Amino acid sequence: MPNGSLIIDTPGMREFGLTFEQGSEPDELFPFLKQTSAACRFSDCKHVSETGCAVLEAVKSGSLDVDVYNSYLKLMKEQRRFEVKAGDQKRMGKQFGKMIREANNYRKKYKF
Repeated sequence: MPNGSLIIDTPGMREFGLTFEQGSEPDELFPFLKQTSAACRFSDCKHVSETGCAVLEAVKSGSLDVDVYNSYLKLMKEQRRFEVKAGDQKRMGKQFGKMIREANNYRKKYKF
């Protein structure tokens, strides 16, 4: 479109989500946030409520736009939800496989 946005027609698609490669950091999608987070007190800072968080200080001082920070938080929330969903699917797949094996064993054992 003239303003740079895209329209995507995806029949049957219910949901889109982002996934991160193993070893990559979500901060990479937010260059200023990544640069600022280097000054955080802790290397594993989540930028939510930790003391000594440079990102939170940047939001308070106004050097980091609140909307950008909120977008980051929303993305992290969606990513956690996706990871939980994927973990649940794997667990349910294992349970289903176990149920199938037990049913087959039962059929073999009690065959007429």
